[in-house]
Amino acid sequence: MKPNMWFPYKTERNSSCRCKLFCFHHAGGSSLAFRDWIHLDSSIEVIPVELPGRGRRIREECRTDLAALMDEIGNEVIKEAKYDRVFLYGHSLGALLAFKLETVLENTYGKTAEGLFLSGRHAPGDQDPSPYTTDMGMQALKEELLRLGNTPGELLEDKSFLEYCMPIVFADYRLAEDFSGEEEKVNCPVCAMCGNTDDLAYAETVKNWCRITDKQFVFKEFQGGHFFVYKESPDEVKQCIMHLMKNDFRP
Repeated sequence: MKPNMWFPYKTERNSSCRCKLFCFHHAGGSSLAFRDWIHLDSSIEVIPVELPGRGRRIREECRTDLAALMDEIGNEVIKEAKYDRVFLYGHSLGALLAFKLETVLENTYGKTAEGLFLSGRHAPGDQDPSPYTTDMGMQALKEELLRLGNTPGELLEDKSFLEYCMPIVFADYRLAEDFSGEEEKVNCPVCAMCGNTDDLAYAETVKNWCRITDKQFVFKEFQGGHFFVYKESPDEVKQCIMHLMKNDFRP
């Protein structure tokens, strides 16, 4: 099988699976964030999405044009899963990307996902609780990453880390700022998730994702902060997603 740069963990072994979960990572992350999701269930193919500019695509330019990026990814998803059951998951920045991808699939290809999982991000139309914007520069971004708590302070003082990773994080924040779809809705069930100590995406605003759909809406709160899906509650999050996928979004 010829490698697909968008789906680096795709293999011949699971190519016959007819149920696919496409996953989008947080700002500054890569498909590596979902490496341990690959073998969650033999009946579900988990497909982490690799954005340009990181991971195995580090030699490419990071993207900051959200609409153009999602058009490209939508085309790749349709080629990969046009006749399959499709689910989408995204955390933080990834939640925004998963939401936008669903609008592209519906509006451009007439393909509706069977479920949209969104975690660690405020709903469209709500004020962004993060104090950081890219016009504040790199030093303010370092302070923002330190506040979020997933990046050790010593790394933020390491020259190699700053030269390699900070431009990626900065570009991803630019990508999020390019979003303009507060009134958009999708035609699929939605599950929104948050950590109970996350002050960047707290329960009240995460619940507002209910506005994007007239289908089933499920809200789940887990133990942990902004990166609860990786740190405090990864197993619980995976179990929740698998349960809803297999039970037609019945909690």
